[in-house]
Amino acid sequence: MRRRGFTLVELLVSVAIGAFLVGVAVSFGSDHTRALGLTTRRLETYESGRLAVEVMAFDARQAGYGVGYQPDGAFSGLVRGPFTLPAGGQFEANDNSVALAWGNSLSDDVSFRFATGDTRTIAHYTTGFGQICAGGKFTLGDRVVLLSREGFHAQTVTLGNVTPAACVDGTCLGGCVALAFADDPAWVSDAEARTVNYVDGELSGGYQQVVYFVTANAEGLGELRRASLSDPTPCADRNNNCGGVVATGVESLQLAVSQWDPEAGTWVDQTAAAAITDRRRIRIDLELVVRGNPEPSGGIEPSPVELQLVPGRCVPGPTCVITTPDRAVRHAVRTSVEIRNSGRLRIE
Repeated sequence: MRRRGFTLVELLVSVAIGAFLVGVAVSFGSDHTRALGLTTRRLETYESGRLAVEVMAFDARQAGYGVGYQPDGAFSGLVRGPFTLPAGGQFEANDNSVALAWGNSLSDDVSFRFATGDTRTIAHYTTGFGQICAGGKFTLGDRVVLLSREGFHAQTVTLGNVTPAACVDGTCLGGCVALAFADDPAWVSDAEARTVNYVDGELSGGYQQVVYFVTANAEGLGELRRASLSDPTPCADRNNNCGGVVATGVESLQLAVSQWDPEAGTWVDQTAAAAITDRRRIRIDLELVVRGNPEPSGGIEPSPVELQLVPGRCVPGPTCVITTPDRAVRHAVRTSVEIRNSGRLRIE
């Protein structure tokens, strides 16, 4: 039986077709891998920003608890304008310049005050001494906040001599606990706080002031950091040694403040106000821009993000122009939070 193989032409055609099909498969696989990697980077970038915004929103909802209002009506739970922490760290609630690897960015510092521990009624008070109703978990050295009955004065103190005792004034169910107060002037809420009688007010433990800010790490990448007065190392400066990292790859943090006008039935922008002085509901809008790792080569074009809270501004530049294409994925994550302890004469 006569047998014959492929001719040279047939072999060359077969090889060419096979090479073409392999090339198509490799190209498809490469594009698919690139698309999958891009999708993964987008999701990771968005999730990083979303989780960071949720952490900030949680603190925002607590703002003002146990702290109340100042005598001029200013809400103590939200810190506005330039402010300095006791250890020396200086912050600005509006447009701090952050030098990132891909250029300068403007970012807001956000700060909240609140109490996180047990709350007890103040049954007796004199300067440096008082009694609260029993049942709270307070120990020697705790930093707490005293809130006056009407909720217009607050004073931070350090506790000493926490002991059960017979009630001096009135009767508390379960008895009273005697406390010695050491004034903590670094955190006092208002100038008149030391002269107020706090009887029938509240004592709340776990007093906090937290600050969120954006700074550049050693590689020039943006970090969202959270600092608290309870941190082991106080913030002596607004830098990478202050607080802990909440999110990386952050380009900007923006804050808008609004207050409810019951007569007009609408929210009124108070972002530029130095303080919120009307005892009405307060809402804050948070906007965080996060940046993923750039494509190593080819791939997507740069993706500037327009800031909704700052009209006309975008990230990474004021005109949305990137002089050196970085092919980075960017997301703006936003949320609105109504401060639940605002708009009340007395904190519940």
